[in-house]
Amino acid sequence: MHQSKARTDSVAALCAELRSEAEVVDEVLRLHDRCLEAYEQVQPGTSFVRICALTALKAKNLALACYSLSLEGLAQEAGAVIRPLIETIELLTYLRLDPNRVEEVMAGKLPSAGR
Repeated sequence: MHQSKARTDSVAALCAELRSEAEVVDEVLRLHDRCLEAYEQVQPGTSFVRICALTALKAKNLALACYSLSLEGLAQEAGAVIRPLIETIELLTYLRLDPNRVEEVMAGKLPSAGR
């Protein structure tokens, strides 16, 4: 597949002057994968674990989309993906504060985003 000039330039920068930043991103993605693996080890049959794992996976996919779009030089499009990413992070926080709230997720009765 042909890479755009923006992506080629971005990857070159990540291998040179932005190497330390690229290493941080790589480490965050590795840690996120370890978190997803941990969900498999803890009560794999519960709704709470299943919802949190799916939400965390969605967050990772949205973060990768932002990253990829940024590498392509598509900052506005990357910015548009940030909103649902923030909402998934808020949902994980909401569930962490009270695991019983998973019932609201299952029933489709979550409060609006930002609440």
